[in-house]
Amino acid sequence: EAYDDTDDSTLMWVGIGVGAAAVIAGAVALGSGGGGGSVSDPEPVITPPTADSLVDPWSAHGSSPGSGKTYTGTYHLYQGGSLGYDLNRSDGEHLVGGGSWSISEYRLKIYTDHGSRYTGSFSPAETYDSIDMSASNGWNVTLTR
Repeated sequence: EAYDDTDDSTLMWVGIGVGAAAVIAGAVALGSGGGGGSVSDPEPVITPPTADSLVDPWSAHGSSPGSGKTYTGTYHLYQGGSLGYDLNRSDGEHLVGGGSWSISEYRLKIYTDHGSRYTGSFSPAETYDSIDMSASNGWNVTLTR
């Protein structure tokens, strides 16, 4: 028979040493955040605004760069694409009227009963609360809500 010179007590001490190292390594991993990659919040999904999401009164601040005239007031975007506006120009003119509006992807179009056609594009965002627009008659307007 072959002679076994391994002492059972030596094997026991080696086993305890390996187990203790595993316990210490586990404690270090837990203390340093777990050792795995951290899971971050997913990026929000950005979608174009819908017509329903834009139905609201919008504050308007407009200007005509060539004339130096300005206006303030409200454009009200109604359900179904109808429009109402109430504007006060810096030259004293008060404009009240209506028209229509539409949205396609990020592009908003406004048509007034005075013949102005405004177009502008929203920047992709989680909320759509501001847009810069330009008109066929040279006016620029910023709408905010």
